[in-house]
Amino acid sequence: MAQHGVLGPAGQHLGQGRVDQELAADLGVVGQFEAATDQREVLLGATAHLPGLGQPDQAVETLRALPAEPEIDIAFIDADKVGYPLYYEEIVPRLRPGGLVVLDNVFLGGRVLDPAYQEEHHLAMRRLNDFIAADDRVDAVMLPVRDGVTLARKR
Repeated sequence: MAQHGVLGPAGQHLGQGRVDQELAADLGVVGQFEAATDQREVLLGATAHLPGLGQPDQAVETLRALPAEPEIDIAFIDADKVGYPLYYEEIVPRLRPGGLVVLDNVFLGGRVLDPAYQEEHHLAMRRLNDFIAADDRVDAVMLPVRDGVTLARKR
C-alpha cells in the first residue's frame, strides 16, 4: 500500500488515502507532496470508487483548499473527464512560472476528434482541448501517445 496525502503550506495536512500499488496505475489520488528540493506536485485522479478517498467533487474542494499562490511545479490529471476543465482552471493559477500540467486521455480513444460522439465527457474534453490551445497563460503540446497526453507549461 502506498500512502498519498495532501499537504498545504508548512506541511499542513489536508487529507490522505491509501492505494494498493497494483491499482495505482489505473486509479488516481489527489495529493500534493513537498520534496526536499521544495518542489511540489499534484496528482489528480478518479477516486470516487475507493472507500475513504472521497468523491470527484471533493477533489475540486481539495484543490480550492490549496494555497492560491503559484507553488506547484507539476500537476498530473487523470480523473473524471467531465471535471478536467474545472481541475485545469484550479491548477493553472497555482503553477509556478515554468510549471507543468499534464493531462492524460485527451483523445478519449479518438472519440474527441469524431463529431458523432456527443456525450458529456466528449464535449467537455473537446472544449478543454480548444481552450488550452488558445490559453495565453501556457505553451501547450498534445502528444499522440497512447490515448493522448497534453503538456501545458505555464509562461
